[in-house]
Amino acid sequence: MKEKNLHPKNKFNKGYDFDALIKINPKLKPFVAKSQFDVITIDFSNPEAVKELNKALLFSYDKIAIWDFPKQNLCPPIPGRLDYIHYLNDLISSEEKTTYSRHWNRRNLYLSSIRSCRV
Repeated sequence: MKEKNLHPKNKFNKGYDFDALIKINPKLKPFVAKSQFDVITIDFSNPEAVKELNKALLFSYDKIAIWDFPKQNLCPPIPGRLDYIHYLNDLISSEEKTTYSRHWNRRNLYLSSIRSCRV
């Protein structure tokens, strides 16, 4: 599989095994197709396709058996969100930053996260 431009620690950096994911979540199958670049993928602009991919990825872990939410909710791809977590971890745990700088970054990250949340 072709390497993606994701964080080196991101377990999805090597792409997806769509055959295995379809076995886990058969509802994913209609969304899997060959792209114009001759790569097996889904249309990431299709929210239903992304939701079914996310379900398959989550169900591939033994402890997750149920996952759903209303259609009107946004469903960003899990690998991209995992990427954010890895990069944030790098930022927070960086030993090159001073204590003050680290505190400032965490505070701004926290405030930015709260500001972007909707209930």
